[in-house]
Amino acid sequence: MAEAFCQRKIFTQQQINDALEEPLDAWRGSVPKWIPHLAYKLKRQGGPIIRTHINMHNQLQTEKLVQDYVRVLAMKIYVMPRWWSSITKRIT
Repeated sequence: MAEAFCQRKIFTQQQINDALEEPLDAWRGSVPKWIPHLAYKLKRQGGPIIRTHINMHNQLQTEKLVQDYVRVLAMKIYVMPRWWSSITKRIT
């Protein structure tokens, strides 16, 4: 691959040699488990290191509240539709 760069005059041989001699300090981070939407947004914005100040306790409490609220809404919509109460009133 390095020869192709040199032949196409993209980089000089000296630049290729210098690049190959540089230490490579790369590692793969773990997949975000918490707040993945924010992690992906920050990754798209760029930068090798991303620092945030997320309070995980508050984050987890908020997620739980929203999850419970959505569950209650789903029960109201799917278990007890509005038209159900009008039908039960007519029957009794």
